[in-house]
Amino acid sequence: MGNEYILILDAGTGAGRCVILDAQGNLVSQSYREWRYFSPPEVEPLGMEFDPALFWNILSDTIKEAMKAGDIPKDKIIGISATSQREGLVFLDTNGGELYAGPNMDMRGVLTQGIIEEELGDALYKITGQGPPFFSAATKLLWFKEEKPEVYVKISRMLMLSDWILFKLTGEYAAEPSNASSSLVFDIHKCKWSDEIIEKLELSGHIFPKMHQASEQIGTVTKEASEKCNLVEGTPVIIGGADTQSSLVGSGAIKDGDVGIVAGSNTQIQMVVPSPIIDSKERIWTSCHLLHGKWVLESNAGMTGLIYKWLKDNILSYGSSMKGTAVTYEQMDELASQVPPGSCDAYASLGADIMNVQQMHVVRPGIFLFPPPANPLTAVPVGMSHLIRATIENLTFVTKGNMTQVEDISNRKVEGARMNGGMAKSKLWPRILADVLDIPISIPKVKEGASLGCAICVAIGVGKYKDYDEAIKSMVKFEKIIEPDKVIHEKYNSHYERWKKLYNEITELA
Repeated sequence: MGNEYILILDAGTGAGRCVILDAQGNLVSQSYREWRYFSPPEVEPLGMEFDPALFWNILSDTIKEAMKAGDIPKDKIIGISATSQREGLVFLDTNGGELYAGPNMDMRGVLTQGIIEEELGDALYKITGQGPPFFSAATKLLWFKEEKPEVYVKISRMLMLSDWILFKLTGEYAAEPSNASSSLVFDIHKCKWSDEIIEKLELSGHIFPKMHQASEQIGTVTKEASEKCNLVEGTPVIIGGADTQSSLVGSGAIKDGDVGIVAGSNTQIQMVVPSPIIDSKERIWTSCHLLHGKWVLESNAGMTGLIYKWLKDNILSYGSSMKGTAVTYEQMDELASQVPPGSCDAYASLGADIMNVQQMHVVRPGIFLFPPPANPLTAVPVGMSHLIRATIENLTFVTKGNMTQVEDISNRKVEGARMNGGMAKSKLWPRILADVLDIPISIPKVKEGASLGCAICVAIGVGKYKDYDEAIKSMVKFEKIIEPDKVIHEKYNSHYERWKKLYNEITELA
């Protein structure tokens, strides 16, 4: 097993990535390339698309780069899979040519979501566990049906983004429940495309591909793909799943009540549940897990890592650029560590939210609130280090608000959480998270959770392990477990209550 490797392609919101792991779950090498979208004139500024040929070139290049970086012979790749951003999708014609390729940022569905709401009403959320409709596959299909019927009639298949990548590798059409859950054309109770939604929206039923369970082999690498990507023709290709649910698997979260925090550009708080629980207040999402017979409750905090990056790029880096140096995340951690819990009464609210599907159209203003720096009654003048820590605490308080929702809806108390994603690399953020939530936070050794989760699917699919339990036992390893500080937790409780009051008041300014 030691010299056998698994190759994963990850189509994220901001970049494409190839990650190569061994059969024991160790990260061997990876390659990362950013990509960009464009807005077609007919849907500016809401609509976004990407060039599928360019994206496929980027992904094939990352394969070659990762294999070269790891000095990996192509005949040692035992299986391949893909994961991707949810809501990203591609429409194909009868020849497999791309008619449309759009990311999760394509909001043209705003123009057609009224049709769905009129036809289905509350039934949409009850069937799909998802909302609002405006960024879903359903509204995008309706947009083409209404605005570009000449393109709509040519659609032969609709593929979620990672399923399109597998099509490029194998020539096979396939779908998988965790990814399909975000389409709003999928019945999460029956784990199949919804006949009711397809009929009421008068969509073409033949465009929805056959459903497969994650870890199933759907095909092998074709001759064309092998030449393009420098892979061995005939290499098994295993279907993976959506990035967030794959991240759960990559942290070992497969049992009822297991909780995962995927902290990257956005942060998702997810709990594994044994049935498709539907929130009566329609605040959060319910999706299928990668494992058959398991579902996931998700309270999504939205932009978190992107907010922290904004702070680094637009405030901190501006000042440092005058000295010819760039600020690093490690330096931000160090600055924030010098400030006590509560940030000397500095607060931030910069865009991350406590999820409410009914209010996702509400855009709260971003603010910093702190004692006046020149006032003689101010004990400690607030500096940049306070604003950094206040931002981290803001993101942590939002995480707590979302986790409380998941607890309420599931009727389960969270006893601990696994955390992966880019922000799990921070030394400070997980520490503050443990103290605010008052639970232990487990940090996996491999932070690329979605890729590891898909690699687990591949390892099962090619027969290296008999099931998820066996694969996770071997492939998921933890770097550390951060225990909460009870004294600091008590201090944070009052700060959280004040922050939540501020958060609610800001909503009125939206």
